Amino acid sequence: MLIIEVFAVRAQFAGEDKVILRKADNSQATTIGTPDPNAQNCYKWTGPHIEGDPNQPVITVHPIAEFETYFVRRITKNGVEEDMVSVTVEDTIRIISVTPKHKCYAEGESLQAYDFDIKTYPEGYGNLAEFTPSTAKCQERRSQSTMPLQVSISRNGHVSRSSTSIKVINDGAVSPNIGLSADIKKVVELLKDGQKLADLLNGVASKADPKTKVPGLPCQSDIESSWGTVAITPKNICCEHDPYAGATLAFGGLSGKLYVKCKAFSWGIPGAGSIDLLLSFEISGGLGPTETTIYPGAMSCGSFCVPVFVGYSVGGGVGVSALGDLIAADIMVVGSATATATWCPWGDNKATLSLLAKVELVGTVTLLSFIQKSVSYPFFSKEASVTF
Repeated sequence: MLIIEVFAVRAQFAGEDKVILRKADNSQATTIGTPDPNAQNCYKWTGPHIEGDPNQPVITVHPIAEFETYFVRRITKNGVEEDMVSVTVEDTIRIISVTPKHKCYAEGESLQAYDFDIKTYPEGYGNLAEFTPSTAKCQERRSQSTMPLQVSISRNGHVSRSSTSIKVINDGAVSPNIGLSADIKKVVELLKDGQKLADLLNGVASKADPKTKVPGLPCQSDIESSWGTVAITPKNICCEHDPYAGATLAFGGLSGKLYVKCKAFSWGIPGAGSIDLLLSFEISGGLGPTETTIYPGAMSCGSFCVPVFVGYSVGGGVGVSALGDLIAADIMVVGSATATATWCPWGDNKATLSLLAKVELVGTVTLLSFIQKSVSYPFFSKEASVTF
């Protein structure tokens, strides 16, 4: 008697084990198996909750239990093969890791899940992540800072949390700003007329004379106009998710202002200097300095803008002078509001109408009447704008 035995061989064609998330109505489903280009092969799947034809290489299952196992038999010209695959149904989502995709985030940017690589268990649910805070912010009075983030995913009353951090760069709009400017008109006048320069230096010497009295009308007002100013301000930005350092060059402009400053109280040493309690009021308007902002390596984020403005401000503080016109300084807390229409032929916004209200500590140091160094330290800044 001839006896022929057929043995089933264990192969790998049922696919990888799977982990899926349970739906609220328990309608979760997934596919198992691997495609087979050979239509002559035959399949037979067994196991719970099989949907449709169980005689296909790839089938759909609707697992209900936390863990279910499915078996498959494949018959080929070479014999019979068997394999198995398991499906785990999870009720919650766990965050495995959160990694920012970008080197930097811009101040005010809304944080979205697609800006981060979020690995979850089960896989593929990072899009459900929520961020606290949800908007990129710099630490107070800094142009760039590291911002901690809490990331969470809620599911069926269970919350999975993780933490990460991002680098946020502010374009300098609300950060301390140090600038140096020179009035080209006054410099040119002094260079063209040597006598004016001599008179200036003589005036400094005479005002430094100990016999000279401390100057000071209680109030002074003036209508001023200026043109030809130049100022360079360094800035940092986040452009296309990379950090860049650059600078804004402000030049030209034609403006006028009615400025009133009162010395409510003055104390000093004749010929040496004085300390004054100051009050100020200003109404201004005109064509502001043309600004060109350039970031080497990120020219697409640069700009060229021409502003027209009207505004007013009120303030109070202290003033210091020493050695006549050699050096003078004042520090004031100033509240102001300015309406500006800006046209930018190069930049993201072609035309903008904005209203800026702010409170800041403003300081100015003047050397020889035509070189100024200024420091602006903001306490409050609020801007509303419409772009056309």
